[in-house]
Amino acid sequence: YVTHVRDESGLAPENIGVMKAYQEAINIGKASGVAVHFSHMKITAPYHGATAVKLLEMVDKAREEGVDITGDQYPYDFFSTNLEIFLPQNYLTSIGVKPEYRTGEGKTEIIEVIKQYFAQISQGQVSSIVVFSSRPSYNRKSLGEIARTLGKSLAEAYIEVITETDDTPFGIFFFMREDDMKEFMKKEYVFTVSDGFAMSTDVAALFPNLPGHPRSFGAFPRKIRKYALDEQVIPLQQAIRSMTSLPAERFHMKKRGRIAQGYYADITILDLKKLKDTATYQNYAQYAEGIEYLLVNGQLEIDQETITGIRSGRFLKMGD
Repeated sequence: YVTHVRDESGLAPENIGVMKAYQEAINIGKASGVAVHFSHMKITAPYHGATAVKLLEMVDKAREEGVDITGDQYPYDFFSTNLEIFLPQNYLTSIGVKPEYRTGEGKTEIIEVIKQYFAQISQGQVSSIVVFSSRPSYNRKSLGEIARTLGKSLAEAYIEVITETDDTPFGIFFFMREDDMKEFMKKEYVFTVSDGFAMSTDVAALFPNLPGHPRSFGAFPRKIRKYALDEQVIPLQQAIRSMTSLPAERFHMKKRGRIAQGYYADITILDLKKLKDTATYQNYAQYAEGIEYLLVNGQLEIDQETITGIRSGRFLKMGD
């Protein structure tokens, strides 16, 4: 049971809240006997007392009671998703704000809802980055910058952006705490993901208004460089395991995730002195440095830090 839990914030009691959402998933694991996997372990503002330590205490207790639980995370304290995520579901369709809330009294109503929500979050967190393909003048601007341009409050500017067109704008949100992220990554059952889009820098250049996040290009090198080598939050061996053998074993990928006789030759050779991620939220489509060689199924896809153009990967299903 792989769950993107129904609430990742500490907001309560109107919403279920991250603590209750985790308990719900744990209860499903207990009742059904199936394994549980959390994608992706994080806590978003407003926090209201929710912490990684408290969540992990719940998970550890359940694991001790026999529930088979793992999780994953990406090594950033900001995330990207649809901008209208902060509106309650009753104001939304599957693709955006309902028509009756785009003008007049309906629009006034959702402005008040967002004002109340924003009042629980710091100014810096509220003023996140907007990624909006149909309005290039807004693209990669903070909500604060857009508000000043429009002469409106943050709440009014936010509602203006999400109701202006049928195109769904994205945002990059600074709603997470790095301390929580570090606590999650310390656990031996938490592995590394990007939660990003698979693309090349060439593709990103063709579509400059894509809702890009640096995790698409830098998640794995960042985990090793920043949190294993530089800050030593976790040992290097644990960082490597979190992105190789642990996920391969969890999702039953046969002969993957280890360097061993008879296994597929998926091998990365790194220069740990040079290794670093270069992607930022302002310029996300940047390859990492220090990846000397990459073999996928025994074929060199990176040779002396140069992409060869060979594409020897293949789709895998669980159990492959």
